[in-house]
Amino acid sequence: MTTPIKTLAFCGSLCKASYNRMLLKTAIELAPEEMSIEEGEIGGLPLYNADLHQSGLPPKIRQLCERTAATDALLVVTPEYNYSIPAQLKNAL
Repeated sequence: MTTPIKTLAFCGSLCKASYNRMLLKTAIELAPEEMSIEEGEIGGLPLYNADLHQSGLPPKIRQLCERTAATDALLVVTPEYNYSIPAQLKNAL
């Protein structure tokens, strides 16, 4: 048996009962055995600030960067918002 594909998933909707969050939970439940999906929480991330790169990243950002670097794939589940993606997801990406 091979090592499972590690996937980190981001939900663009911050609402707990959103359709996108339900879709993400369903994707996690239906993932094949050779794939593991974990959600990366983006709701508590601070707004992007380039100065943080020089002064040191906050712990939440550092943890998310480490988790992202340790995965094989990203899954993004998001609503369309004004012909784009929500600001919080843009911030995380």
